Amino acid sequence: MPLIELGEKFFRFDRSHTSGAGRRDRLPEYGILNVPAGLFAGTVVLAFGQALAFPALMTLAVNSAPASERSSVVGTFTAFTELGFAVGALSLGAIASAVGYDGVFVVCAIGPLIGTLLLARIAAPRATPVLDPA
Repeated sequence: MPLIELGEKFFRFDRSHTSGAGRRDRLPEYGILNVPAGLFAGTVVLAFGQALAFPALMTLAVNSAPASERSSVVGTFTAFTELGFAVGALSLGAIASAVGYDGVFVVCAIGPLIGTLLLARIAAPRATPVLDPA
């Protein structure tokens, strides 16, 4: 069974956006690849990104901890990563059910915005007082 048929068997795909005169303007809302092949291509990209990000972030966390605490850092990092995947999916699903996908994109845009503001505040150069030599 080819992968495309497998995707069609387990997932329902809305192809109504590609037919009919009034539906073509909504194509960006559905994504460019709203077909089984797009599902698999997106999964490959997501998996590749996670395969690169998880070890890199784990290395940063472990290298910044003292040797006696490294095992705790590995456990904590792994637990919070998995917790983030679970809570993120459930909460964004609830938001999508309540207000639609537009709300999900708004909420997902707020996170990086807050992170950028925190980084700007933390990384801002601080003025050091100059001592008078007299």
